[in-house]
Amino acid sequence: MKKIKISLSLLTLSILLFGCLDYKEKMKLNPDLSGELSFNVGISEQLFNMGGKSGDMKEFDEDKLKENYSNKEGIRFISSRSYSESGNRWIEIKVGFDSIQALMKSTTDSTQKGMIGFISIIENNEGDITFSRKIFGNETKRDTTADELSKNMMEMMFGNYTWRYELTLPGKIISSNADSVNHANSTIYWSFPLSKISSEKLMTVTFRTEEPNTIIKYLAALIIIAAFSFFFIVLNKSNKRRHQTK
Repeated sequence: MKKIKISLSLLTLSILLFGCLDYKEKMKLNPDLSGELSFNVGISEQLFNMGGKSGDMKEFDEDKLKENYSNKEGIRFISSRSYSESGNRWIEIKVGFDSIQALMKSTTDSTQKGMIGFISIIENNEGDITFSRKIFGNETKRDTTADELSKNMMEMMFGNYTWRYELTLPGKIISSNADSVNHANSTIYWSFPLSKISSEKLMTVTFRTEEPNTIIKYLAALIIIAAFSFFFIVLNKSNKRRHQTK
């Protein structure tokens, strides 16, 4: 019974965060692996109006979501807004972060922890960087009966709603398990039905930033161009002086 209650509490948390709503997130990483994060959560206007006075629905609030990212070390709050679109009520939050570690630390004391999950960035000797993000993982052994009950309830309640994630990287994408990839702007996309999101989801991508050798080549080219320009300027001045003396 205790394990079933634990599983149901996880479902309640999912309802609190994602109950009959859509979720869209965009993350952009800079070359120094700082970045910006924006996420939109949307809930049916009809459902919100029906349950607007309940305790869980009161958590769907712009100010409450902003609190999760206010006065946090390494986090810069950018903007927030509430709006209506296509029959849904939406909340949008935008923040900047100094590092992935700062982003994860900012949610350790809030219900947003499950949404951010665990993110790791590993660089190999060749300069390839692997970005991994695991959401809604549970490392402990769980009761299969409770899991089946949660699964059925999630299917029933969240079957028509989606968790969408967009990641823009500061370099060339080498490989990933994304649903789709736009190599032109180094952006990748994942999408999961919310009914499946209670189980662990792992997103990975390997990319490479601007190579130092390439930068050195650019600098060398600039130096050569500058040298030639200087040579022609000196040569032109010399020719003018010769003409003047004649």
